[in-house]
Amino acid sequence: MTSEKVPTEIAFTYERGSPDTIWGFQIPEIMPRLQWFKLGLDPDQKSHIMPALAMKHKDWRKMDYPHHATPESVTTDYLRALTSHVKDVLKAQLGATFNSMSFTYVITVPAMWSERAKAELRRCAEKAGLGVYSSICIISEPEAAAIHALRASNPTNLQPSDTVLLVDAGGGTVDLITFTIEQLSPTLILRESAPGTGAYCGSTFLNRRFEDFVRQRLESCDGWDQDTLEQAMMRFEACAKRTFTGDTSDDFSFPVPGIPDNSDLHVRRGFLRVTGKEMRDIFVPVLDMTAELALQQIQSSKSPVKTVLIVGGFGQNQFLRRYLREKMAPGITVLAPPYGWTAVVRGALAKVLSDSSSQGPKITIQSRVARKHYGFQISTPFDPARHDRSKR
Repeated sequence: MTSEKVPTEIAFTYERGSPDTIWGFQIPEIMPRLQWFKLGLDPDQKSHIMPALAMKHKDWRKMDYPHHATPESVTTDYLRALTSHVKDVLKAQLGATFNSMSFTYVITVPAMWSERAKAELRRCAEKAGLGVYSSICIISEPEAAAIHALRASNPTNLQPSDTVLLVDAGGGTVDLITFTIEQLSPTLILRESAPGTGAYCGSTFLNRRFEDFVRQRLESCDGWDQDTLEQAMMRFEACAKRTFTGDTSDDFSFPVPGIPDNSDLHVRRGFLRVTGKEMRDIFVPVLDMTAELALQQIQSSKSPVKTVLIVGGFGQNQFLRRYLREKMAPGITVLAPPYGWTAVVRGALAKVLSDSSSQGPKITIQSRVARKHYGFQISTPFDPARHDRSKR
C-alpha cells in the first residue's frame, strides 16, 4: 500500500522458529498486533492520559506482548524496520548518490510525553541505528504542527501579537499547544502561551465505536464472521469516517457479506444501512473530548486566543471542524491550513533545517511555559526592627 503515513503497529510471524517482524501495512487486517507500544516507555503516564474512550472501546485485534518482547524491544524493532524501508526506497531512487549521503533523524512525540519517555525513546532509536543518543532530535507533535501551520497559513489571517491554538487531531491522539506570535518574518518567533496538552481521543476511537456498533447489531446473526466485520470496517475507514459532515439526513451503506436480509436490522442485499443520526451518535463522544481539550487550553492561555488552527488526519474531517467552530466563543476563528494531514512531519523538518542551516527561514521559540518547578517553603520569625508590622 502507498500512503503518506503508516500505522504504528507491529506483529510477529514464527514460520522459521524465531520471531520475524512485520509492521504497518504488512500486517493482515484480521491479524492480532501490538499497538500503542510507545506508551510502555512511560507506564506511569498511562493512567493519567488514557480517557474513558480508550477503556470502553477496545480494539479486538490488540494482542498481549509475547514472551520475547517488551515495549523497549518492540519500539526498537519498529524504528529499525521503518528506517530500513526508508533507506531502501531512497537507494532505489537515488542510486550511487545514496552512498555519499548522511542522515539526521528527528522524532516527534505527543505533547504530554515526559522527559523520561523521551530519554527512553532516544535509547531505542540509538539501538535501532538512528545515530548516537545525543544527536537524535525530539520535538513535540503540536509544536511541529504549529510551525508548519503558521508558515503555511495566509499571512492576512494572522498578525504579530495574535495568540493561536494549534489542535493536532490524529489517529491515536489529539495534541494541543498555544503560541503567541512575536514575529512572522523574516524569522518566525513564537512565545508559548499555554503548555502542550493532549489525550488519546483521535479518530481510532471512531473506528472502535463503529466496530462496537456493528458487532452489537449483527454479531448474533447467522452468517456473521470476521470477513463481515472486515468489509464494513474497510468501507467506514475509506469513506464514512472521512466524509461524514454531521448531517443526520445522510445515510451510509456498508457491505456485510454473509448476513441475510433483515428489515429490523436495516440489512438488505448484503448491505447494512446506518442512518445519519446513528453515525452522529458514533462521532459525538469523540468530538466532545476534542472540544473539551480545546476549551481547557483556551482557558489556560495567558493571552486571549484569536485563532484555532486544526491539522492532522482527523483534523481534515468537516464535522470535527464545524463542531469546534460551534463550541468556540464568538470572535475565535477556526482554520484548516494546507497540507494539514502531514503538518507534523513538515513542521519538524522545517525546525531541524532552521536549526542546522544558515540559509532559509529561521524559526525560534522565544519562551516556554514551565511544565514543572521546584520551590521551598520558608518561615521567618517576625522582627519589629526589620519587618513592616502590616505584613506580620
